[in-house]
Amino acid sequence: MIIKNYVWISPNNQHLQIQIQKHIDTIKNDTYDLIQFDCKESSFSDVYEAMITPSLFFDAKIMLLFHLEEILEEDNHREKFIQVLQRSDEDLVLCIQIEKALDHPELKKAFNLYVDIQKTSQMNTQDMSSYIQSNLLEDDYSMDFSTQQFFLDRLKNQEETMYSYLAILKTYKMQQKVILKEDILMMVPAPIEDNIFDIVTSYIQGDIKQSLSLFEDLLVSQEDPLSILSMISRKLIEIEDVKRYLKVGLDQRQISEKMNVSNGKAYYLIKESKSLETKDIEKAIDAINILDFKIKSGQIDKTLGVYLFLIGGQNETTDNRHH
Repeated sequence: MIIKNYVWISPNNQHLQIQIQKHIDTIKNDTYDLIQFDCKESSFSDVYEAMITPSLFFDAKIMLLFHLEEILEEDNHREKFIQVLQRSDEDLVLCIQIEKALDHPELKKAFNLYVDIQKTSQMNTQDMSSYIQSNLLEDDYSMDFSTQQFFLDRLKNQEETMYSYLAILKTYKMQQKVILKEDILMMVPAPIEDNIFDIVTSYIQGDIKQSLSLFEDLLVSQEDPLSILSMISRKLIEIEDVKRYLKVGLDQRQISEKMNVSNGKAYYLIKESKSLETKDIEKAIDAINILDFKIKSGQIDKTLGVYLFLIGGQNETTDNRHH
C-alpha cells in the first residue's frame, strides 16, 4: 500500500499553485473530492475533522493544505497530525504547502518517513513571458513581445509582483484589451530598489546633482531618510556579496540559492555588481557606518546627515566593516 502525502516547500504564490494543481490533475479522478484549507485562516480542529471524516459522496478525497505550519505549534496538534500521516487507509491524499522545512524533530522524522517532497521550480524570464502570454490570451488581451520584456524589466523579473500588476493592467485596459508601454509606465511604479541603485551609482561616480535629486524624490514620496540610508547600505552589501560569490565561481542559480532571492533578482544583482568596483563599495559602506552611528547617537540630524553623505561630507573611514 502506498500512502499518498505530498509536500511543496516554498512560499505560496500563483506559480506554486499552478505546480500543485498540475500534480493534483495527475491523481484526481471522479472518485475524489477536493477540499482546500488555508491554515492561516483555519483552526486545527476544523482541518483535523476534515482529515479524519470520511467523504459522504466520494470514495476518497484530496486535501490541499496551505501554510500547514500555522496550525502545528502545539504538541497535541503535532501528535494528531503525525497520526494522520501514519494512517493505514488509502481514502485520503494530502497535498501540503509549507514556507520552509519543519524543524521540530518528530515532525521532521514523520515527513522523512511518510511524505514525498515535491520539487519546486522558480520561474525564469522565459517562463514568465509564457505565463503572461497565456494569461492575456485567456481573456482576449494582447501585449507585444517588446512590451512584455519592458514589463518584466520594470518589475526586475520579480515573479511575486508579476501576478498582481498583470491583473492591474488588465483592469486598466478592460475596454481596449491592448496593453502598451505607456500603460505600464502609468500603472506599474518603478521599484524603489531602482532609485536606491541609481543613488548608489551616482554617489560612487561623484554625480552629486543626480544623487541629491534622487534622494529628494524619495523624500517627496514620504520615505524616511534613515530608511533610505539603510536601503543604500543593504544594496551595497548585497552587491559586495554578489561580487564575492562571482569571484569564487558561483553562477546565477547558485547565487540565487545562496542569497535566498529569486532567479530574476539574482540576474539584476549580478548585472549591478559588474558596474561597480569593490574598493568604491567598501568606501561607501564605511561612510554609511559612521553616519549611521552619528544619527542614532544624536550627533547629527538624519536628513542633513544623508545630504552630507551624498555630497561627500562623510567620507571618513571605520573598522566597522561588513564581512
